[in-house]
Amino acid sequence: NPFIPEDISVKDNPLQPVPLPVRLSGTPKVVSYVFHRQDDRFKQPKARVSFYIRSPFICKSVENFIKVSLWTRIVEEALADFSYDAEVAGVRYGLGIAGGSLTLSFSGFHDKLSVLIDAVAKKMREVGAKKNGSVPENLFKIAADSYGDSLRNAAFHSRPISQCGMRINDLMNKGKGFPVEEMYAAFQETKRESLDGLGDALFRSCHVEAFVLGNTNADDARNLARSLEKSLALKKPLERLPEVAEAKLPAGHTVWSLDSSDKDDPNHAVLMRLQLSKSIEDAALMLVLCKVLGSKFFDVLRTQQQLGYIVGMGAAVGMCFNYMVAQVQTEFPPDYTRGRIDAFFDEHFAWLQDGITEEEF
Repeated sequence: NPFIPEDISVKDNPLQPVPLPVRLSGTPKVVSYVFHRQDDRFKQPKARVSFYIRSPFICKSVENFIKVSLWTRIVEEALADFSYDAEVAGVRYGLGIAGGSLTLSFSGFHDKLSVLIDAVAKKMREVGAKKNGSVPENLFKIAADSYGDSLRNAAFHSRPISQCGMRINDLMNKGKGFPVEEMYAAFQETKRESLDGLGDALFRSCHVEAFVLGNTNADDARNLARSLEKSLALKKPLERLPEVAEAKLPAGHTVWSLDSSDKDDPNHAVLMRLQLSKSIEDAALMLVLCKVLGSKFFDVLRTQQQLGYIVGMGAAVGMCFNYMVAQVQTEFPPDYTRGRIDAFFDEHFAWLQDGITEEEF
């Protein structure tokens, strides 16, 4: 097993510890943004490395997005033997798409993370490469069957509250993905041969950011970045990053009503998002607010009014904004449920403004 660690020593504390990860200088040409922080608290021989690979190919079209999503699943199938050995040895990896980027993460004993990065990156380059022909038919079928079921269920059998989340994300985010119905339609047209040369197109020009945390020093972080760049054969950095944006909601109160895609589900759902400016101070205040009101929201709407089993309130952080989110899935009419949510906030915002005691706070 090539992933079993041989060095489990803990590195000496840095001479000048930093509270947050800092960007390193002297990094590779493509993996040029490397953020690093050496652990000086938990003192374990472990580390975590995350790579965010931004390629304009991914979100250029829904067809490309589907191809890359399916390709990541095929790569994972092709790495099944490696994955088992790695897990036994205490290291693991993850591969997927998030926020319009290809995400690649590694964690576990620091000693053999570079070996795992090399093995995974080379397999990524191998699967679908033009010189190797089409991806193996058995791997394509396994991945396609699973991915097709996932897309079909998301498009036609999602819970109403899940549909609310998908719709609002489709409406407000640009450059991160596509509506699930469009994805399912594109998937049905995707053939095994469609993935030929995908790795070449995906990695032709990239911007890569790395985050390295744990039992590693700055030189270790640079070497891990170089390992990925070499194994993926990354040559050309992007001149301009792909556009990613988050919409600003109009002032006031907007209601958006949609029919459910699952006609057999008797439930409705109401999702409320209150959009606020993004800052660390606002995020902290929002967490406190949701801590104070979250249990009351559940008690009033779920326990007392019995609107439904899925009732919750919490804080969320977007790319450009902070949000307070309230959601209810119910068999009651949506307008009635929305009225109950509004009444709760009218009453409890007034309580927060005038009636909360120091002891309650």
